[in-house]
Amino acid sequence: MNIKNLKWLSCSPLFRRTKRVHLRFFVIILFMNKIIELIKLYIAAGSPCIMHALTGWYCPGCGGTRSVLFLLHGHPVMSFLYHPLVLYTAVVIAYILLRHIYDMIRTKSFRTQKKYFRTSMLWVALFITVINFLVKNIALVIFHIDLLTI
Repeated sequence: MNIKNLKWLSCSPLFRRTKRVHLRFFVIILFMNKIIELIKLYIAAGSPCIMHALTGWYCPGCGGTRSVLFLLHGHPVMSFLYHPLVLYTAVVIAYILLRHIYDMIRTKSFRTQKKYFRTSMLWVALFITVINFLVKNIALVIFHIDLLTI
């Protein structure tokens, strides 16, 4: 092959678009790598909670990181004990995905117009968060039981 014959390829819009896609992909991968490194540093530092450090009370999200880690390691009971919202979210996401896949198989179309997410799911999540916040802080302040050191 002669290089002069390929010179038109480098100036074509398709080649330029492909270069941009590869550059964007590279930037996204680099960004995700840095995010993962920051998460690892955050977890290694003990995941400090600003509200707990200032007030001694747990914030509504305290225990969430440990709950995700327990769930990813296959311990759903421990995940539930640290923060029940994580397990609830996993169940809701699995429900939505399975319903969508079922409808795609049933209708033989990738486009489904159904909305699987309901507002009631958000209300349940809010209720779980408030109850979790109250139980952990009442146990900590009144009974001096730290539920996050199980």
